[in-house]
Amino acid sequence: MTPLERLTERQSELTMRIIQLSHLHPTEIKTILLVSIVIGGLMIIKGIKKFPKQHYLVSLSFTLLSLLFYLIYPQKLKYWYILGLSVPLILLVSIFLSWLLEIKNKGIRVLAYLIVFLHVYFGLSAQLEYLKNLNPISDDPSNLRNQLETIDWVYMEAKGGAFKVYSFVPSIYDHNYHYLFWWYGTKTYGYQPSEVAYLPDQPEYIQDEGVLWNKTKTFTDQSSIFLIIENKSSERFPGWNGQFVKLCPEKEITFPFPLTAVKLNTCTSNK
Repeated sequence: MTPLERLTERQSELTMRIIQLSHLHPTEIKTILLVSIVIGGLMIIKGIKKFPKQHYLVSLSFTLLSLLFYLIYPQKLKYWYILGLSVPLILLVSIFLSWLLEIKNKGIRVLAYLIVFLHVYFGLSAQLEYLKNLNPISDDPSNLRNQLETIDWVYMEAKGGAFKVYSFVPSIYDHNYHYLFWWYGTKTYGYQPSEVAYLPDQPEYIQDEGVLWNKTKTFTDQSSIFLIIENKSSERFPGWNGQFVKLCPEKEITFPFPLTAVKLNTCTSNK
């Protein structure tokens, strides 16, 4: 990206982060933030004792240094790169509002209360809108509801017996399924898979993993193995799937997410 492209893109991302924090109009929140910075600087120059100088300087320094780094960084920003800016930006505005509330002028205090009210009102409105759209079924395989539905299917097909689960996910490491089988599976069905991994016989990639899996059942040759597959079209899939060619599929389901789950057992001819 050219310097001009970076500047434009960074401004857009920062504006979006500010909007997500307050849900006020971008012009309004930018004005409040700018005034907060200017007023804070004046308070420090004048040596106002009650002003939280250290909190202000740390927040401002963190914000400015981060913005400088983002301008130097040559690649496009991902939205989660700037999530850390939420804290200093909130502190800057909060310091400004708390200072306004200490002023004896009624008009200024009313203004401060109005800003706080608008923050709360628009924030709650945004959350209510989010909750309204929470119920429709998502077609994202990584959606929590969809993953729990997949886990339910696995346990129902396991029929109370021991089983292992191997997941093919874009991230390779299946930390999400590790957690969900440990939390949801244990809570709902009372026991845990004998193994959860992205492939069999992999080095431990979760620290002290053995401590977590304390409600497993003994895995035998008659136990089932389940595959959870999020993207069959990936060029990695044939190699991954080839690890299970010696097992025979007993049942397969393709969810509307889309996600495929396969139940495997030892082939009769190999027994």
